[in-house]
Amino acid sequence: MKFIALISGGKDSIFAALESVKFGHELTCLGNLYPVTEEVAADDIVNNEIDSYMFQTVGSEVIPLIAECMEKPLIRKPINGTSENQNLFYNIAEENKDEVEDLYALLKEAKEEYNIEAVSSSTAQS
Repeated sequence: MKFIALISGGKDSIFAALESVKFGHELTCLGNLYPVTEEVAADDIVNNEIDSYMFQTVGSEVIPLIAECMEKPLIRKPINGTSENQNLFYNIAEENKDEVEDLYALLKEAKEEYNIEAVSSSTAQS
């Protein structure tokens, strides 16, 4: 099964991707949502951390290097939304202001461009 690995720059997301490959799935591309605290190009190395309810942003500055080492295409999107919805059940936020909508846009692009069928992520003990 073709999949995108959502990577944060931490060891757990890389481990989850490698385990998926180990079980016979095809790693097609990598995905990452990065913090925007200033105007920065997606491939610049910057150390930015934001208070995100959903996404780890520490380590995001090394994501392009990880993609290069893994020899996989990388889809990056800025985190434009905030933690609007912190409820157990998710409802689409007005005007797509929630950070989860940024993830939706990233996955939609990956599906259209790389025909992915699955998503690998790591949320151990979160």
